[in-house]
Amino acid sequence: MIVVDIHEPRYIAEALSRKGVQVSIRKLDVGDYIIGELGIERKSVKDFYRSIIDGRLFDQLKRLSDAYSNNLLILEGDVMNFLSKSGNPKSILGGIITIILGFNTKLLYSRDIDETIEILHIIWRKIRFSRKRMVIRYKPKIMSLEDRLVYILQGFPGIGDKLARNVLNHYRTLRNFINTTISELSSIEGIGEKKAREIYRVITADYRKLKYSSR
Repeated sequence: MIVVDIHEPRYIAEALSRKGVQVSIRKLDVGDYIIGELGIERKSVKDFYRSIIDGRLFDQLKRLSDAYSNNLLILEGDVMNFLSKSGNPKSILGGIITIILGFNTKLLYSRDIDETIEILHIIWRKIRFSRKRMVIRYKPKIMSLEDRLVYILQGFPGIGDKLARNVLNHYRTLRNFINTTISELSSIEGIGEKKAREIYRVITADYRKLKYSSR
């Protein structure tokens, strides 16, 4: 799944959906996209230049680096053409060097928004097929309470982001979820009896017994 910030162009999310990507659009505190444990910031060349001048870029990348174990900046547009026309090309080059050395951020160039979509799609495919399970559980270092609840639910067998939100919409609180029954779990769309029993087994497992039985 790719999480897309609500302020990003709708065209990108729609194009990714047409390629078969599960897309979740929501307000992100940090970054523009999340794929697995990768936080991504997208910037046009013009915005990149402006954000260097006003110092906004480095604050954004610091927060991105603090929030995600892996981070990437996609620089969108004709960089060389912009460099030749800008009055201060050293600022752009200096910014690029600072990003790579100062923030340990990976940098990818994209010619336009359509190539950005292809980059996001390829990254999603690489992450998807490099894992045995389709469910991707990401944990930003900075999480809202809503994201924290979703993250906790994703720790249960077979529960990904979308299903975690369905479960929370049904139970509303973790307390209600913990006190559930197999029958009620089975009634939630996307779970079924087999998965409900696996989840219930985790909920009711006795940690001490598991700990001593493994010795």
